[in-house]
This record gives sequence, C-alpha cells and structure tokens, in this order.
Amino acid sequence: MAPMTPKEQDWNERLEREVYQRTLALQDSLKRLEALNSMRAQFVAIMSHELRTPATALIGYADTLKEKWAKLPEKKIQKYLDVISEESSRMVTLMQEIFEISRILEGKLSLQFQTADLIPLIGSAVKEFRLRYADKSFGFKETADSLEAKVDTLYFKSALTHVLLNAVKYTPDKGNILLFVESKGGEAVIRIEDDGPGIPREYREKAFEPFFRSMDNVNRKTPGAGLGLTIARGVIEAFKGRVVVADKLTGKQGCAVVISIPLAGGSS
Repeated sequence: MAPMTPKEQDWNERLEREVYQRTLALQDSLKRLEALNSMRAQFVAIMSHELRTPATALIGYADTLKEKWAKLPEKKIQKYLDVISEESSRMVTLMQEIFEISRILEGKLSLQFQTADLIPLIGSAVKEFRLRYADKSFGFKETADSLEAKVDTLYFKSALTHVLLNAVKYTPDKGNILLFVESKGGEAVIRIEDDGPGIPREYREKAFEPFFRSMDNVNRKTPGAGLGLTIARGVIEAFKGRVVVADKLTGKQGCAVVISIPLAGGSS
C-alpha cells in the first residue's frame, strides 16, 4: 500500500479529530439525556406526591361540607373553608413552580431586560415579607445608595422571593432573617441569612438541584417540592450572575444564600 501524501495525511488527521469531537459531543448528549430522563422520573414521582396531598385535603373537606353543612357549627365550617383556600393556594403555587422550572430547564425564559436599581426592589420584597410573616424578624442593611444592574425586574423579584421563602420555611418562630446588600468587585451582592438548621457543606451545591431539601428530604417534614432555590439560580444565571450557599456572618446556626449580579457598567 502506497504511503499517504502530505495532503491525504492532513485530511486523515482532520477526519480523526472530527470523529473524536463528534464522539465526545454524542457522549455528552447521551449523559444529558440520561440525566434528563432520571430527573423526569423523579419529577413525576415527587409531583404526584406533592399534588396528591392538597388534592386529598380539598376533596375530603369539600365532601364533609357537602354532606354535613346543615349540622356543622359555623366555626367549623369556616375552619374547613380556610383549609380548602390554603390547599388551593398551595396547588396553584406548586403549578407555578412547575411551569417556572420547566422554562428554565428548557432555556425558554422570556426576559425583558432593563437597567434597574436593585435596592428599592429588595426593600419592597422585605416590606411584603414583614407583613406576611409577622412571626419572623426581617433585617435589611444596605451599604450603597444605589445598585443598578441589567435585569428583568419581575424575574429578579421572583428569584429573591424564592430565596426568602426558603429562609422563612426553615426559620423557627421569632427567628431572624437578615439581608445585607453591598457593591463589591463590580457586582451587586445580596446576602440572605436565616436561623434555620443550615445546610452541611457537602450538600450546599446539591441544594440547587430540583427537589433537593438537604437532610429533610428523607422525612419530608417541611412542605414543598424543593424547587425554590433551583428556580432562583436559573433566573440569576440568566442575568449572568451567581447564587451560592455560604457560611453565615452572623450567629452560629443557619444558612446564608448569596446572590451576585454584575452591576450595569461594571462599576464598583
């Protein structure tokens, strides 16, 4: 067999490189597909459980009211109606989270970017949470007059709300949730600290995986599907930012979630 010419050898090497790169790409696609299928199976199982619980409560209390309305005292009727309202709201929230996480995983977030000062947006969220959760103490400290960043303001508020809800969920009554906001290294840095049980270091990155709820994942004491931090990270990363779990700066027990978003113009 005649030896290859330099040109043929070059073509052969290029072909080998292309085959190698395509093989790597196929292997990567296969891994992602396997992960997606696994996530989908987990998603269906957990959603089935999470939706079944409020649905069962709704049906049970509705049937009781239907059959015994005339015999039930007014206070009990009101109690049952309150439960139906609460469980209905829980189902609506869960469905909204499912739609949000689906859009994030599929890369289909429809963002309307604008340059906005984040401090008033954060202050507004804190005010709302103080009204909604009077059994918790919310502190808010900012060290900058303004923090302008290019974000979708509605999605930014949604991401912050998910982080705050996570803090509320795990913080005991009369516990503290503290927000520290500063400009650092060309970024707006928002630190949310709570008095909950905390997240061990080995679970900190897993905390952003869909359905993950640290050690509580086993006994499922805390309601919810564990999608909040996943949604928050997906949104903030769409702003070219980051969300991580870090050590607290205040107190001993608890968790700190730190959001970093590039400032408009990259000023520090």
